[in-house]
Amino acid sequence: MRALYCGLFVLFFNQVAIAQVDTLFLCDPSDIIQLNAPPNRLGYKWNPRTGLDNPTIPDPIAFPVWNTLYVAEMIGDLIGENLIENADFEQGNIGFESDYPYSERIFTQGLYGVTTSAINLNGIFFSDCPDHTSGDGLMMVVDGSPVEGEKVWCQVVEVKPNTQYAFSTWLASVLGSNPAELQFFINDERLGFPFRAVEEVCQWRQFYQLWNSGDTTLAEICIINRNTDPNGNDFALDDFLFAETEDILYDSTMVIIKDITIGAEVSLLPDCGTSNGQITIAPTGMTGQTAYSIDGGDFQNDPVLENINAGEYTLSVMEQTTAISDFNTCVYDTTLIVSQNRCPVYIPNAIRRGSIRNDRFRIAPHPDFVGKFSTLSIFDRWGGLIYQSSDHETIAAGWNGQTNDQTELTLGVYTYVLEIAYPDGSRQQVTGDINVF
Repeated sequence: MRALYCGLFVLFFNQVAIAQVDTLFLCDPSDIIQLNAPPNRLGYKWNPRTGLDNPTIPDPIAFPVWNTLYVAEMIGDLIGENLIENADFEQGNIGFESDYPYSERIFTQGLYGVTTSAINLNGIFFSDCPDHTSGDGLMMVVDGSPVEGEKVWCQVVEVKPNTQYAFSTWLASVLGSNPAELQFFINDERLGFPFRAVEEVCQWRQFYQLWNSGDTTLAEICIINRNTDPNGNDFALDDFLFAETEDILYDSTMVIIKDITIGAEVSLLPDCGTSNGQITIAPTGMTGQTAYSIDGGDFQNDPVLENINAGEYTLSVMEQTTAISDFNTCVYDTTLIVSQNRCPVYIPNAIRRGSIRNDRFRIAPHPDFVGKFSTLSIFDRWGGLIYQSSDHETIAAGWNGQTNDQTELTLGVYTYVLEIAYPDGSRQQVTGDINVF
């Protein structure tokens, strides 16, 4: 995981709570980042939920695909005690009501039991899921009813007027298919949005809503089943909370996927066979301290890389902030082909038939020539094409004064056209006369 981390600033939400905002820079859209809200709160709710592995914990892993502001909503400090009787089911099947019948074996929809493991109630379909409280205590296990609106769990508590309360529970699937969808209700009024269990069995998730009592002094708090599909919909509940709380708290993290352009170019071509070229790197989109490297060498602060000869290079730009973080550095790579000022190519103007050394039209490039002979064409005095080759090695070996079908030419003056291709994609055309004698 590669990321940049920048400084902090303070953000106010409706003048109620202060949120610390971290700005995290991702080097690449494929990177991931771990978010961090203050630990040890009683409940977490990250938004947006999309792209988070678990939006109900303080430190979820984020998989953003675009710039995203992640906001963590948290239960404030509790002022009073938990008002739920038998909140963790350790006293067994007491203290609450349900529209579902209680059963020590769950064999059909619309039943519940209280047990130490879901497998005790149905050894064929349910997983061996322990409770949330301690791992060896009791919990409520439910096979969801196909009847919409049935109350899974309810309890009546006394409340203070005009007081804010937090209502929370932990939910897990005991069968992975068709996860449960539940809804908080208080006094027959829906509270917040429905919440769903995850498909992974035995994975506990906390869900909560805040509620203001207004002028009431009694609250019937309930969880209603919203999933009426009879297939699956098997879940467990544990560790209920209903308590007076302070105002809600927020913490935010802005994740920005860097949009970087390296902007490397050859600012000075090297001369033929020398190392006097320059590469200049002018990146855009970077906000931190930058350094530059070529072919894996040491990074330097100067964006001008000198003493360059012709060739292909890997250029690296490193961006680093001064924040204290394990992920405060990004490195971006690109490749750049550097050509050179054209080397001389020496071309003869005559060949002598029967000569031991000069019987071919041999082109003699400078020893540091970089390129290829792409085409050699020979024309007679009337402009007729009498010979042509597009093979570098054949051209470099020299033309022997014959046509393509190996017919000896008559002595005389002919015209050549030589095309040279260079690594940077440019081409050069050279023309002249050659005397065959």
